[in-house]
Amino acid sequence: MLLLIWAIALLCIGLWSLACWGIAHLLAMQPADFQDLKSLADQWPYRDELDRWLPGWQTLLQFLLDLAQGLLAGLSNAAPWLVWTLWAIGAGLALLVAGLLTAAVLLLRKDGNKPPPALPSPR
Repeated sequence: MLLLIWAIALLCIGLWSLACWGIAHLLAMQPADFQDLKSLADQWPYRDELDRWLPGWQTLLQFLLDLAQGLLAGLSNAAPWLVWTLWAIGAGLALLVAGLLTAAVLLLRKDGNKPPPALPSPR
């Protein structure tokens, strides 16, 4: 049981590290990189079908691109510190949960090596 708890905790930390790595690379992008996405969306062959199912998707896309540019411009300087802090909080939580589950297993486990309780001596 303990092996399973710690294997899952390590798997969670590995997946969390991968997610933080991806976030770090997204935050390291330059805001000008999003200009190409608008021209790619204009060349997309299924624009008419998307417009039928989601009217106004081009204005939504333009709003999201402007929002992403603004966020990246503001977060680009603090990105490494922010990602490392986020990673440390997530990894610490995974280790804390694994530690608490380990303590619960150890406290609740019946140990067969204990001697039986002593009987009171007759007087």
